[in-house]
Amino acid sequence: MAKKIKGEHKIYKYIGGKIVKIWEYFKLFDHGVYISDDSILGPESKGYGKGPGYLKTLYILWAMTIIADTILIAVGLIKYLA
Repeated sequence: MAKKIKGEHKIYKYIGGKIVKIWEYFKLFDHGVYISDDSILGPESKGYGKGPGYLKTLYILWAMTIIADTILIAVGLIKYLA
């Protein structure tokens, strides 16, 4: 499952790079092109799709796996010792 999440992030990162190129083509980062003295998108938007948000998904996945394993082991021990 972690491999799938990392693979999907790689695709999302690639698509995000293409979107940023489209935004650059339409000069959405340039000042004064569409709105007086300001740009439509700020410089932080150039990192679109490259953030570490997918890591939170991985952490949640691992936490759920550890919790489920712990519960299964506890139930197994209770059954075994009873």
